[in-house]
Amino acid sequence: MTTYIKDVTKLREVAQELYNHDEDIMTYYRSQISHRVKNASSIDKMKRIFYAETKARAGASKANSEAAYDIFNKDIKDRICMYRGKSPEEQHKSFLDWLCTIPQINQKIANLYIKHLVNFSKEFKIDGLDFPLWKEYLHVPLDRWVLELLWYPHLAVGTKKYNKLFSWGKDKKNERDVLKRPNFSYYDKNHEINKEYNQLQKELKEAIMGENLPPITLDNLWFVGHNFCMYDKKLCEPCWINEWCVKKEIKKEDYAQTI
Repeated sequence: MTTYIKDVTKLREVAQELYNHDEDIMTYYRSQISHRVKNASSIDKMKRIFYAETKARAGASKANSEAAYDIFNKDIKDRICMYRGKSPEEQHKSFLDWLCTIPQINQKIANLYIKHLVNFSKEFKIDGLDFPLWKEYLHVPLDRWVLELLWYPHLAVGTKKYNKLFSWGKDKKNERDVLKRPNFSYYDKNHEINKEYNQLQKELKEAIMGENLPPITLDNLWFVGHNFCMYDKKLCEPCWINEWCVKKEIKKEDYAQTI
């Protein structure tokens, strides 16, 4: 099996720093979600958050978002009834598996949506399943910035092989970067991409569990990339994790030899 994380020590240090800013990031998400769920029933709050996440996806069209929402809207009540009574771990696995069968919903959207339910279900009174108890089972959404920051030229803690599976490719027709992430069930052990996905999630979890941090802490890399890294080094100085970032100080061909 491929090994993805090659510098566990650095990743643990970064995770601790990200965790130190966890409340800042929660405030960011809270400011968005609080307006969306106002004066809604529990089930409608779930629907509104889901629709907002599908629309937030890069390249999402109104038609695709509406199609995904229609399926979610039609099935969500039955799914809650179906999963109620299972253990928190089984609830999480079943819910994630179902979300990833919805057209246009990839692992990033599904995992981020579940993260919001886990973090804010108590605060915004979203019930139905044991959402707060899912925290230790959460997967890291493999977002563009999460993957890029793990690799060169940022933290350089992992190999580049996962980029080929989960990261960016070229849409030749439109000449733009697109995400190469198909819809599939992550619990189908016979699917080769699933095996790679689960292996990466396993390594991420094991890397920081020794620090008693929830694995989802590493999703805070998205916030760092979106708010600092995307500005072409002009915001490197205030970045929370610049101490661990290689910042293009080594040549790409040199780094490739260390993988």
